Amino acid sequence: MKNKDIKKVMKKVTKTIRDINKNIENDNLWLGRFCVTPIRIDGYRYDDRSGAWCKCYLVFIDKATGKQMLGIMKDTITINADLYWLMNDFICKEVNVWAEVPNPRNNIKDYTKTNFMVKKRKVQDYNFDEILRR
Repeated sequence: MKNKDIKKVMKKVTKTIRDINKNIENDNLWLGRFCVTPIRIDGYRYDDRSGAWCKCYLVFIDKATGKQMLGIMKDTITINADLYWLMNDFICKEVNVWAEVPNPRNNIKDYTKTNFMVKKRKVQDYNFDEILRR
């Protein structure tokens, strides 16, 4: 029973990540410019054994500039909303796309064929301490 709950939650997380990447890839404005990649997903059970939750270490990537932002998701109940808000913060605050010249609406480039690999694939390679303090 334990593994089924954890696997179910992990599937939900990976499906949500795939969905947001597909949405940005099919968007008429961004055309795959942004993506999110999980570094590690850890599954846990609640103390009362009523279900499972997971902690997900994420990297948000801008393929045009190469900027990256680290993120951690802990709440699997509101995972869809949390992931979309983190992606929105990355696009609007970290990359600050709307301050770019020329305006992104006038300069549309297709990034769907661009492969951008995350070089570091271990959580130890990143500094997540700063995020955990927030």
